[in-house]
Amino acid sequence: METFIIDHWLDITTTLLGLAYILFEYRASVWLWPVGFVMQALGVVLYYEKGLYADCGMEFYYICMTCYGFYTWTRGHRGAAEKKADKPKEPERKRERRVVDTWPQASFPRPSSLRPSSPGPWKEPGQRPAPERRSGGSGS
Repeated sequence: METFIIDHWLDITTTLLGLAYILFEYRASVWLWPVGFVMQALGVVLYYEKGLYADCGMEFYYICMTCYGFYTWTRGHRGAAEKKADKPKEPERKRERRVVDTWPQASFPRPSSLRPSSPGPWKEPGQRPAPERRSGGSGS
């Protein structure tokens, strides 16, 4: 077990940092950016040692995006909040409640007419109207 840990310390460390990154992301903590930066820097070393050069290049991209994200998080949030505070507030509009009857009336009966307590459009429960006869379109 000790030899496994010694041989794969970089893998284990980047995995643990990745789990910490997910935890900080879930909590919306600013610590996700430094943890992500260290994780990706170790990922560059790990992938370079293993000969995975394309993944190593992707880690450089992630490092750049982590720096940008950290900058935006620390500087951009304050700027956006100040801009939002400077804007005059618009009056809140009351939402109109619209009830749209989307039940396909031509195809199916309304659910309220299917209840046993409600006789539906018929005068007596159990009495149904005779079906309408339609004339055929043959010109008669």
